[in-house]
Amino acid sequence: MAVPKLLSSFIDALYLKKYFGRWSDRWTIFRVWLALWACCLTWIINPSARKAGQAGFLPLILAFIKFPSDPTPIYLTQTFMGGIVVCAVWGWSVLAMKLALLARDPTKDQATYAAVNQTIFRENPDMQPAQIEGRFLEQVFTGIFLQAGSSAIYAVFLFIGIYFVFLIRAFVPRLFFIMVFGSILLCIYATLGPLLPIWYAVELGQIFMIPYGYYLGITVVCSIFVVPQSVSHSITEKLHAQTTMIKEALQLSPERLRNMDDTQVAAAIAEWDNTRNQIIQQAELATLQTGFLAREISMQKASGKDVQRLVEMVKMMRFCLSGQSIFIRHVHRRVRASAGNTRTDGEKTPVAQASQTSVESLPYASVPALQDLLASVAASSDRQIRSLQKGVEAFTNFLDRETSMSHAFSGIFKQPPVVTEELEAALSELKQAIAEAAAGQGEKSSADKPNASRASYLHEVWQMFLCTFSSELETALEFVLEIEKRPVKLWFPGRQNGPAEEEVKKEHAVPRAMRRRIEMALGGDAVLPFEEDIPERIEGVASTLELGQDSTMSDSERRRSSALNIIQRIYRAIDWFFTSVESTFSLKVGILAICLAVPAWIYDNGSAEFYYREKGLWALISGVTAKGLFSGETTFGFIQRLLGVIIGGVVALAMWYISAGSGHGNAYGLAAVFAVSLALFIPWRIWNPNFLTHITATT
Repeated sequence: MAVPKLLSSFIDALYLKKYFGRWSDRWTIFRVWLALWACCLTWIINPSARKAGQAGFLPLILAFIKFPSDPTPIYLTQTFMGGIVVCAVWGWSVLAMKLALLARDPTKDQATYAAVNQTIFRENPDMQPAQIEGRFLEQVFTGIFLQAGSSAIYAVFLFIGIYFVFLIRAFVPRLFFIMVFGSILLCIYATLGPLLPIWYAVELGQIFMIPYGYYLGITVVCSIFVVPQSVSHSITEKLHAQTTMIKEALQLSPERLRNMDDTQVAAAIAEWDNTRNQIIQQAELATLQTGFLAREISMQKASGKDVQRLVEMVKMMRFCLSGQSIFIRHVHRRVRASAGNTRTDGEKTPVAQASQTSVESLPYASVPALQDLLASVAASSDRQIRSLQKGVEAFTNFLDRETSMSHAFSGIFKQPPVVTEELEAALSELKQAIAEAAAGQGEKSSADKPNASRASYLHEVWQMFLCTFSSELETALEFVLEIEKRPVKLWFPGRQNGPAEEEVKKEHAVPRAMRRRIEMALGGDAVLPFEEDIPERIEGVASTLELGQDSTMSDSERRRSSALNIIQRIYRAIDWFFTSVESTFSLKVGILAICLAVPAWIYDNGSAEFYYREKGLWALISGVTAKGLFSGETTFGFIQRLLGVIIGGVVALAMWYISAGSGHGNAYGLAAVFAVSLALFIPWRIWNPNFLTHITATT
């Protein structure tokens, strides 16, 4: 029994169950695996490895940091942004080298060069040119050409460059990979540049740019041509995951709660809360991608605008679950009061005391009475809850069909069958249940039973939840039923308005340029109200200056006001620079980078020679990339990195022993070992939430 349990834990830890899940997950794993393996081959195949030089392993590391698992439009957009930042950082580093060369003392460089040549020829006058070049590079990497002025310029440029690169990371944490790519290039120039007394900008940039070009070409090709995924498909999958969990949440009905004790109700609520948290997580992931809808090429029945409406509908259903949350927590409170399992008065807050008093003073405070009440609630809403569950299941099955690979690809050659029976039956039953509930509510009269409103509070809460959820679900079912009747088609950018999308074409009173700015500020998809003019003057408010009317301020007053505004803006900018969270974070990382790079600029005590011999550049890169926005994040990040180094080291030793432990390793064996290892660890890298641990271990 221990071995199967251990194997199951291993499979769960590495997320290997994704291989047996949805086809989209398997295709994502395959796309990422192919990209990573191709990047691995770039430093196993001799021509590409020779071209990349000592940094031939960088394509694989860059691919582990940012791999093509996102939908194709999102990955291409982020890659394009990363390329812009990398090119900007390269230009910044080239400018640093140019200014550093101007600050050098040519006389001192010539004297040092002559001394090095004499030393080399004194050792062996018969050296070949390649041997002379090798010995010269050895002397260069001892720091013999270091000069204080040149190193100071590199330090300034490193600090400023790191500040702005990490400012991007502070404002947009999802662009972590841009921070890593930019910081690697900055650190290469800042630590290697001061060693060189000549113009070496292109050759030094190739250390990073050639591997980066390999990585970029491989991952972009895989993202576009290896089972590309649209944003519509990705969001629909997340909606399917949400509705699946909503269906699970609806299982916690009054009928189930009726036969539970205090402990069981608490466990059920904890499980329900966990399900709802997962729903919210999926919703947040979907929200991040909605800006790309209707701006891509997709193939399914629903257009980008339709998917946007589906997102809103599922969001409303998710909000309606708050009514269920109120109901089950009130039931739990009553169960605790019935069992006498309450806190002492000394432990209660005034609000809790008032709540407890009201609950204990209610009728049905005993366990049998509460069970009878829940039985009454269950009996009165049995038809409606079953119709809700059936409707959510039909809605979920529609989303499942929309996200199936066969459904999309078959649309190219043959249209899939139209499946409307389930949706029509669920919609019909839901409408009947809503009508019966409305008729039942209309027949009730609070005048017949004066105390009924207080005694049937649970009825009211549960009915309110059912009514709101039923209304949202009815709208959603009608919408997807209309989509289901369409054929699968290829949607292009700008033509993503499906037949179910109501087109309203009216001129806005807001000017076009201003409207565009507002839309961009609101996220790009906002719809402004139309048929509303901006009033020139609001009644009851003092009149402001009319357009075109001259100001009554004198020239001196205007200049004084303008100068005061400039001073205030400068003060606010300085205050933000030294006090804001984002800016102080970037300042700390810049100072840390300078501290970790200083040993590379000191020659007298042998610090530079030790730094380059022991690959201190990686200490610099690891230090700045592990720094978190807050101290707790930094501490946790370094612990995660330490754990990742241990895991990665053990796995790397095992891979080395399998491929070359006997002393007869070859490139084919190494490629095969990498292929198997990547297949094992890619699901862990994609779906594990401990980002720094798995990224450190895999790199």
